Amino acid sequence: MGIASEKRKKFEELMEQEFVLVHLDARRDGVSVPESLADNASLTLKLSQAFQGETTVEDDSVTSYLKFDGEYHECILPWDAVWGFTASDNQQAIWPEDLPKEVMLQIAKQQFKALGSKLFGSKDEEDEAETEVENASESADEGDNLPEKKKKKGSHLRLVK
Repeated sequence: MGIASEKRKKFEELMEQEFVLVHLDARRDGVSVPESLADNASLTLKLSQAFQGETTVEDDSVTSYLKFDGEYHECILPWDAVWGFTASDNQQAIWPEDLPKEVMLQIAKQQFKALGSKLFGSKDEEDEAETEVENASESADEGDNLPEKKKKKGSHLRLVK
């Protein structure tokens, strides 16, 4: 089974619930959304069988008429632009191979920040770790190599006997 058919099957399964949030890269070829949303790497659209607009599922895409600012727009969402779903019961499905690099960097930044808080506990060291991630993000955007890791500072904890 190909990725497109996996996504279609999962979407159809999740659409049996109240709604499905479709996470997609609106910049990809074949995507049709309102122009104001077309440059969004992490666009989330809410689809539901309860909506008045029709939703059609096909082998290569899902098409849904969604209301934006009081007007319906035919949204065409090719499966290769979709990188994840979240159902009304918070069940999620994500295809990491389709995640835009901006989304991957944001996730990495959040994970690194959370890890820094657990390891360091100090606001100064956490800020330093976040700055390092931001610098790495900028380098990745420019296609450069990531900066070398900074040397770990000594722990602020000491053993007391």
